[in-house]
Amino acid sequence: MNSKQILQKAIIELKKSNKPTPELDSKILLGYILGKNKKVYLHENIMISEEDRVKYEKIIKIRAKGKPVSRILKKRNFWNFDFSITSFTLDPRAESELLVEVVLQYFKDKNTNLQILDLGSGSGCLGLSIAKELPMSTLVNVDACKKALNQVKINSKKLEIFSRNQFIHANWFNKNWTTKINSYVSKSKNKNNYKFDLIVCNPPYIKSKIISKLQDEVKKYDPILALDGGEDGCDSYRAIFSNIRDLLSKDGVIVIEVGYDILKTVKKIIKNSGFKILKIYKDILGIDRTLLIK
Repeated sequence: MNSKQILQKAIIELKKSNKPTPELDSKILLGYILGKNKKVYLHENIMISEEDRVKYEKIIKIRAKGKPVSRILKKRNFWNFDFSITSFTLDPRAESELLVEVVLQYFKDKNTNLQILDLGSGSGCLGLSIAKELPMSTLVNVDACKKALNQVKINSKKLEIFSRNQFIHANWFNKNWTTKINSYVSKSKNKNNYKFDLIVCNPPYIKSKIISKLQDEVKKYDPILALDGGEDGCDSYRAIFSNIRDLLSKDGVIVIEVGYDILKTVKKIIKNSGFKILKIYKDILGIDRTLLIK
């Protein structure tokens, strides 16, 4: 069987399962089975071995049942890089690239020596993308999940910036979480009361009651810890802004993602915490997505 025939068959199967991008998914997954770093196109005439055909048809059935392509590949492209992901990390979203864009617009000098903190690192896509673009910077990655932190380490090595990173297991819902971060970093840097020039974060902000209504590709494959923002979606924002001032330098800024339906409440939390929103950025769909805070 050649590649065109097997692709056509796969596309039909994914269409029957109402997958939104059956052709793209089929091409990417065939490339994956054949060990290529690119998708296979319909006009190509590649002979497929019986072994590869069986493997391909198996993962097409897995995709048809709802498993995201990124979860099958165990990686997701974000910004300019491929990030390895696991069941313990959120699948990076394209709209979150806006956060990286905002940071690079604010810190225009790429040689700026920044001390960066990524709260809730997950796969590390946010912090590592920024650190890769700003080669003089150092990055501290914080996550409540040890297995997620291990994935950040793996991705930092892939991006060849491991030496500029630190990794801290901490949870912003625990008492004195900022003290734990400050003590750890200050000791390693031989400084007292270490501060950050930039803090980035994409906290969980989906309301608890909505989780069950999410698409299967989200609720079945993304870790609940990275999705559930509590009853009103704002639990993490309250915890973070209650004492994040302890970690921010005098001229430092916070860049954080927000859900469109909780923006009003988040604004109040930020204001009541003594911070000011410098600008609200809209994503490609025109939805308020990223806040620049000082």
